[in-house]
Amino acid sequence: MKIGSDYAQSIGVIGALKSFMLKPDHYEMMMRVRDFSRILTPLRDTVYSSILSEVLDIPDIERRLLMHYYDVFRKVLAAAPSTVKPTLEAIYERYELSCLKTMIRFLARKIDTATALRMIIPVGRYDVDTCKRILSVGNVPRIVDFIEDRGLREAILSYMKIFMETGSTIPLESAIDRYAMIKVWNSLKGLTGYDEEVSKHLIGIETDMMNIVAALRAKNMGMDPIDVKGLLIPVYYRVGESTLTKAIYARSLLEAIGYLAETPYRVILDLPKIKGEEDLFRIEVGLKRYLARESAMVFWGSWLHAGIIIGFLNLKFYEVCDLITIINGKAEGLDITNIREALIMLQAGVL
Repeated sequence: MKIGSDYAQSIGVIGALKSFMLKPDHYEMMMRVRDFSRILTPLRDTVYSSILSEVLDIPDIERRLLMHYYDVFRKVLAAAPSTVKPTLEAIYERYELSCLKTMIRFLARKIDTATALRMIIPVGRYDVDTCKRILSVGNVPRIVDFIEDRGLREAILSYMKIFMETGSTIPLESAIDRYAMIKVWNSLKGLTGYDEEVSKHLIGIETDMMNIVAALRAKNMGMDPIDVKGLLIPVYYRVGESTLTKAIYARSLLEAIGYLAETPYRVILDLPKIKGEEDLFRIEVGLKRYLARESAMVFWGSWLHAGIIIGFLNLKFYEVCDLITIINGKAEGLDITNIREALIMLQAGVL
């Protein structure tokens, strides 16, 4: 069977990698460790033991965890059918651009190059030397000098004025996200049948998430609705353009959330449970848990489709994010309840 042979290598790689993912006990043991120096002990029998075997500080731990994820991504990409590779390459470019967003934040905060380089995880086109050159310019506007892609450069320049006026990097970061997700969505045109259907479902949900978060963050910082609308990704999967428009023109953050709560994401955006600005992070975590559940569901039936690849990469990324959350939470002395509220995989019930 042609489809089966196309996915044989992917299924073997993903099946092996998925079998090494963490179990609930690993999360619980890490959260209950009292001595922070022993925070990594519960991981000694996991795939993370070799990369975290030394005594490391938190920036080093985060760096190694994310580098581990990028290594996994490249293994999955290498094993993927040729029809799926353009989509995976577009998704991988998002992580490259996440590195660019991090550098923009550090430049905006005037963090010195040496310190910034310790916290940045170089990936793809943004290798160590490129990151060093970008950070050495010392200010955000000059970052466009290092961007060859005309579309990306124009996306950043279109919101540079707002950054200069407000000092917030949120508009610049959202403009980069918009550029990246349009490329991911357009790459799906190369897929057909169930490959296309399941991939559009997972990417569509993530696009909805990003539009919701971008709209609410921009509303929270008081951006002009016209500027906010320009940040929306023109892929309206389950949240229509008219609903998002109502949200960005709403008189308050709570009113905007009310409009968005009329969508299939109402459980996450349930208005009576939202107190105000401080709950934006809780909304974002809730949306990620939703995507984690949808990603886990693609494994219930046949594995002979692109959704298995995208779903696994989502779950693996959220696992790494959760580890970073637990380690930082324990370092800051947060109690288990507060750490648990910020977790994605454990609280999504997909382990």
